[in-house]
Parts: sequence; C-alpha cells; structure tokens
Amino acid sequence: MDATAAFLFLIIELATGRSVSADAVIQEAARRDVVFLGEEHDQDHGHTFQLGMLEGLHAQRPDLVVSLEMFERDVQGVVDDYLRGRIDEATFREKSRPWPNYEKHYKPVIEFAKARGLDVIAGNVPRALARKVATQGTKSVRGQAGMPRATSAPDDRYRALFMDAMKDHGGADDSDSKQRMYASQCLKDDGMAEAIADYLEGRPHRRPLVVHLCGKFHSDYGYGTVQRLLQRRPLTNTAVFTMESFLGKEPTPKELAKLNGRGHWLLVLPPKPKAKESEKTDAAAPVTPKAEGSAPAPAAAPVAKPDAATPSPTGRPALGIMPDYAAASEPGVVIQGVTAGGAAEKAGLLAQDRIILIGEDSVGSLEDYMAALDGRRPGDVINVGFVRGTEKKTVSVTLQVSHRQ
Repeated sequence: MDATAAFLFLIIELATGRSVSADAVIQEAARRDVVFLGEEHDQDHGHTFQLGMLEGLHAQRPDLVVSLEMFERDVQGVVDDYLRGRIDEATFREKSRPWPNYEKHYKPVIEFAKARGLDVIAGNVPRALARKVATQGTKSVRGQAGMPRATSAPDDRYRALFMDAMKDHGGADDSDSKQRMYASQCLKDDGMAEAIADYLEGRPHRRPLVVHLCGKFHSDYGYGTVQRLLQRRPLTNTAVFTMESFLGKEPTPKELAKLNGRGHWLLVLPPKPKAKESEKTDAAAPVTPKAEGSAPAPAAAPVAKPDAATPSPTGRPALGIMPDYAAASEPGVVIQGVTAGGAAEKAGLLAQDRIILIGEDSVGSLEDYMAALDGRRPGDVINVGFVRGTEKKTVSVTLQVSHRQ
C-alpha cells in the first residue's frame, strides 16, 4: 500500500487545535519510545491511517516493534513462529485466536511486520481470564498463566470514565458487578503495559520504537495502558493518537474543546455511514418476534426509511440489552436479558443470543460493542448480526434513547 494514501485525512494537534501534516506528526512521533495508536476497532479509514503510520514511522526508526491488543499473551509463541516462517498462515490463524475482523484490519499489520522481520508483541491477557475477573473478581485468577505480575483497579478518573461509558451500553446495575467489569478492564491494561515493559527491559542494548494498537479507551487521556506503562517505566516517552467521527467534515471549535487532553493528535474520521436500504433485510433468516407456541412468523418486511422531515431523537443510543459476562469465551457479546419494550426486544433478540456484528462493525468483545454504538444516534436503523444456537442471523434494530443520560 502507498503510505501516502493513509494521510488523506485531517490530523489535529489537540493542544493547539491546529491541523498538522502527516510528515510533521511522523517526525515528532518517531522521537518517542512508545506510540499509542488508539483506534475505533472497525473503522476502515482509521486502520488505513494506522498502516500508513507504521510505514512512515518504520522509515524513520527501522528498529520498530508492533504491539497489539488484538492478540493474547499466551499465543506469543504462535505469533513468533508465523513471523519467522516456522508455521504457515493457516496454522497461525487456527492457533492464535485472531479477532473476527482480522482479515480486513489486522492481517495487513501482521504481514507488514513479517515482511520486514519486525517483532510483534501479543499484549492482551487471555480472554478467559478477563471474563472470569468480570464475573468472579481478581482473586479468582491470581497466579494463573497469562496474568500480569501486578494489577489494580483504583478509584480514579479512569474508573469514572469507564463507569460513565458502561451505563450507556447495558452494563450490570449493581455496584459489585460494575467494579468487577472495571477490574477486568484494568487487567487488560496491566497486561498490555507489562508486555511492552518486559520487551523493553529484556533488550537493554536496543532502543526500539514500540507502536501499540489498541482500542482508544485503553489510551485516551494517557490513562489505561499508557498510565500503567509509565508506572512500570516512569521515564518512557510516550505519544497518544485518538480518533473520532464527526457529522461535519471538520470538528467545530466547541467539539475540539471537549476533546482537549484526550491525546496528542486526533485523526478526524468521516461519520459512520447509514445502513443502505438493501442492508436492512436479513441475508440469512431474519428474526421476528412470535408468541410462545405460535406458528413461525413471516419474514420481516424491509424497514421503511424515516421521514426526512421528522427530527431524529436526541440523547445517547441504546440497544436495550444486558450482556452476560459469565458466558463462554467465544468472540461476541452474549445477551443476558433484554429490556422490556426496548429496541432489542422489539427486534426479536433473545437472552443467550450472541451479538457478533453491529452495522458493519464486528463485535468480538464488550469494548467492540461499546465502540460500535459510539457515533450513532437514537432512531438510527442498524443491522445486528448474532448467533442463536448454531445459526447465524441478522435483524434490523431501531436504536432507542438511553434512559441513563
């Protein structure tokens, strides 16, 4: 890929609110020790930008190391074997548990590193550990393989931001459950931070540039993984990218003011495209609600376009579900329950359905689910892909207004 193609976007220096060139950003970021590329997991433009950044930074700092949230620490040997040609791609994909959107968004990064002989850090904790912490607490996983040597879940601003984000996406209501979910989030941050720190500590004869790809919540405001890396290596010189979609072509000064402090640079993304009319019907068995014991309901009719003259509802969007954090470790978000009269119930979603797609966004985890709803509005009609039993299905859902503003 031509690296220049990655930079047909607006990049803003958040400290000043001024747009900056890609060349200037690369020159500055290349002076750091660790660069965090905070992402929206399924934003095509953002991933194109990330690959271009890797190419540009590698040209400046050939001793470059890629670090990824998207692979877990217990598959590091599998990643190493593939990069060095000891196993083929089929074996790598079978053994490494790649995210659902690997082919489209992360394979180019892995192949970039492989072609140049670069190391890749599989940074995240095993998914099973994170789920167990979310359901049973940190004590339940102490000493297990893949755990960071230290993890904590302090009551700080990061916790406040996490709790605020959770309340809009169907998180559990009791405080103990919320705290366990936060502890699971912190566990991932500590795992990724430790993986980066250990890599650098183990190579004192080198000064590589580490570029870490992660969901932007893990790095925004210098919290999450950034903060925990600095706890382990206080003198590490870091840089943080974030990205955001806007309804207009450029953010307004008021919008920029709200983002000040979220990172060093902001990549301005186009708004999420609205679903096309042809995408609002199921390609594989649409679901419609039916009464218990009744005959199968007919396939859902195409969803009508909202009247353009009718203003969209304001507020935060909600699907009207509660995730089940005790579910198995397959990628996706399992529904524990649906809100009575809510968007999910009206569309026919049921408890134990496993959501794997929202619009065009793959859902492999709670973070993906939250990110997929970010930038959308109540009243938007989206496709929700899910697994029920052994069948993959899709249903159209009209997002509702969250009652927790």
